[in-house]
Amino acid sequence: LVEDAVRHAADAESRRQRAVREARAGTAELEHLTDSTLPAAVEKLRDGTSAEIVLSELDWPRGSAARACAELFVRELAHSERRTAAAQAASAKSLSR
Repeated sequence: LVEDAVRHAADAESRRQRAVREARAGTAELEHLTDSTLPAAVEKLRDGTSAEIVLSELDWPRGSAARACAELFVRELAHSERRTAAAQAASAKSLSR
């Protein structure tokens, strides 16, 4: 009975340590995403780089939820940048008339 309790406690501690490691890794991954990856992606998109190229060149999160969110952000920002560029071109064209 005592051996089972000791084994159960060791098992629980092992699971706790694994959960802490995974949480720390996830936090570090999100910090890297917000501190480095997304700012670099924004800069590249504003310079005219396509979303596909930005997505292929940068270091993205391994976690599927964070990666999906980051990819959606990049694609939406790329779409917005294209619309802004088109509006600026149309405005410049109408001003030149």
